[in-house]
Amino acid sequence: MEYKTDRYEALLKRFKGDGYAFKQFGDALSGKNLILRHDIDFCLNRALKIAQTNSKLGVKATFFIMASGFAYNIIDKDNQALIKEIVACGQTLSLHFDPTVYGDPQKGFKIERRLFEDLFDVSVDMVSIHRPGPFLDNNNMTLDDCSHTYMDKYFKDIKYCSDSGGSFKYGHPCDTEAYKKGQPIHLLLHPIWWTRDCNSATEFFLNWQKEEAHRIIDKTLENCKTFEKKAFWE
Repeated sequence: MEYKTDRYEALLKRFKGDGYAFKQFGDALSGKNLILRHDIDFCLNRALKIAQTNSKLGVKATFFIMASGFAYNIIDKDNQALIKEIVACGQTLSLHFDPTVYGDPQKGFKIERRLFEDLFDVSVDMVSIHRPGPFLDNNNMTLDDCSHTYMDKYFKDIKYCSDSGGSFKYGHPCDTEAYKKGQPIHLLLHPIWWTRDCNSATEFFLNWQKEEAHRIIDKTLENCKTFEKKAFWE
C-alpha cells in the first residue's frame, strides 16, 4: 500500500516556514511553539509513515498508542516492531488510554501503563485520553499521577486544534488567531487522515477495510496450513 503524505508535509513546512518550533509535552511554552500530537486509533503502518515523514522534516512529535483498541494488538510481534520503528525515527512514544474499557479507570490505567512500559522500554508520564468525556469536566485530574493531554495547560491555556473525524471542525489551525499572533498551539493530527487522499471519512474506512483484510489473510496463512486464500474472496 502506497501512503501519500503531501498534505501533511505541506502543513508542517508551513509551520516551520513561519518560525514555529516543535516542542514536547512538559516543555515551557511561549511564542511560536507547537506541540504536535498523534493519536493512533486505527493503523500502525500509517503511523509509521508519519513518523518517517517527521524524521525527514526534522520534526519530533508524540505518538500515543492504544493498548485496548480493536484495530491492532500491541503485543503482536509485527506490531511491536512497527511501534519500535516509530521510536527509531526519533519520535516520542506514549499511551492512548480509553477509560471506558474499565469499571475502575485508575486500576485499568496502572495495568496498561505497566504493560506498555515493559514492552517498549519507555516511561509513560503523559497520556492521551481516548474520547475524554468526563475528563473534560475536570481537566486537571490525573491517572496514577500521570499528566494528560486535556489538562488546562494543553487544552485551555494554549490554542488546541484537532482533525478528529477527518476535518478541522473549528477552523484550520493556520487560520486561528493564535497562529496569526505567533502564540503556542497544541495540534492533534491522526495519521489515518494524512496518509492517503480521500474525499470522505467513509471512503478512507472502506479502503482501510480492504487493506486490513489482506493482512488478516496473510496472518491466517501463517497460522493455519489448511486455509485456502482464494476462499476468502469467493
